[in-house]
Amino acid sequence: MNTFGAYNREEAWKDQFAKSVAGPEVDATDENEVKTPPSFADLFAESGMIGHEPKEEIETVVKKPKRRVYPTKWEAQLDLHGETTTSYKPLLLRFICDSRTSGFTFVRVSPGVGKHSENGPKLRPEVVKYLAKLVENSTIKDFRTAKPRDGGYGALYVYLR
Repeated sequence: MNTFGAYNREEAWKDQFAKSVAGPEVDATDENEVKTPPSFADLFAESGMIGHEPKEEIETVVKKPKRRVYPTKWEAQLDLHGETTTSYKPLLLRFICDSRTSGFTFVRVSPGVGKHSENGPKLRPEVVKYLAKLVENSTIKDFRTAKPRDGGYGALYVYLR
C-alpha cells in the first residue's frame, strides 16, 4: 500500500500475480467449489493495460529457398566473334528462336571478351543488356557467365523456357 492507503497498479498486479502463481484457492463460502486462477488476459484487463494482451505463440517454419537445378552441358552454341554491336541482335534472336523450337533448354552464346576491340569491350556489354531485356520479357529464363572450361567471361550460358 502506498501512503494514501490505496494500491497502485503495480502493487495490484504483483498481488494478483502472486495469487495466480500460488494455485487454486478454496472459497470460504462453498468448500466443494474450486476457484481457478485468472487468465493472463483477465490480469491485463484488470491492470488497465487493455489492448496489450499477450499474443499467442505462433510456430514458424523456415523454408529453405529451392535451389535452381540447371542442365550441366549446353546443347547448342552461337559464336558472335567478329560481329558488330548492330549486327548481333538478329543472329542472337534467330538462334534463340531456333533453339527453342528444337526443344533445347540450355545454350551457350560466345560474344568474346573484347581483347581485340579498340577502346575496350563493346559487344559483350551489349549482349548482356539485350539478354536482360529478354529475361524481363520472359523470352528466356535466365543467363549467366560461363564456367572457365566453357569460355569463362567471354561466353554466356542462356537458359531457355
